Amino acid sequence: MKYYDMHEQVYKQRQAQNQVSWDGHQELSEALASSMNTTLHKMLLDQGQTLQGLKTLDLGTGTGTCALFCAQHGADALGVDLSKTAVSMAVQNSLELGLSAQFLQADITELNLNEKFDLITDSSLLHCLVGPDRKKFYDVVKTHLNPNGKLFIHTMIQSLDMSGMIDEDFFTFKDDILWSRDFQR
Repeated sequence: MKYYDMHEQVYKQRQAQNQVSWDGHQELSEALASSMNTTLHKMLLDQGQTLQGLKTLDLGTGTGTCALFCAQHGADALGVDLSKTAVSMAVQNSLELGLSAQFLQADITELNLNEKFDLITDSSLLHCLVGPDRKKFYDVVKTHLNPNGKLFIHTMIQSLDMSGMIDEDFFTFKDDILWSRDFQR
């Protein structure tokens, strides 16, 4: 049993409460307007790119919020999550929205799809992985990312909640992003 298997229980609770996302949204429109999706969209636009026509892989897709956002904007989207309940909810969300995103239930640390993607998104998965599983995450990304592809990592750090915890010797906060400084002790 993996230490992150507890996510299955959270998704079962969300499903029982008729919620459509990890964040407890009741409406899909709210879930699709998440800060992750708006930040991803802004990052791509800043680079002169859109999701249109991209082949995307969403790791830790949960109920499909990011994969569905990508599909809604013209991407060929595949979402992968360990939770059977989350994947079931993602499929239901896709049907309700009339989008053609695909979803797969699998352990991401052991994923090998034998295909490459233009964009890989991390839907708040990486911060859940520790030890050797974190390296496996990056190995999966390297295996599946096109040579000129992009990796977008989203974490669940709240800048307002973190403000009192930031040690300026280690971090800098700029443009609503907490950056780790590159230095050695």
